[in-house]
Amino acid sequence: KSVQPSVALESKPLSEARGRIVINLLQNGAIKNIDGKVINLNDVENLCRTRKEANMQAGINTKLHIRADRRVPMREVKKVVTAGANAGVTDVVFATYRVNKYTD
Repeated sequence: KSVQPSVALESKPLSEARGRIVINLLQNGAIKNIDGKVINLNDVENLCRTRKEANMQAGINTKLHIRADRRVPMREVKKVVTAGANAGVTDVVFATYRVNKYTD
């Protein structure tokens, strides 16, 4: 299944993909990594910790990139943010679709 991101009037295109840890939250509650593998919150924390350490060695800033289905409750999104924060990743990016605010 795919993620249906939230819609936003104000958003910026992805400018730098290096250092991003992409996590998908599906409507059914599943958490998936960039490879589509179902993972849990402990896996998110471990992934963030491992990737942050590797990125630090390379001089790259680490960001948690969350692609949450718009129907996922915010409390579930916060759990993923907390898992990242527990691993020291506090820079979080949320994927959204940008819409034209001047549409008739």
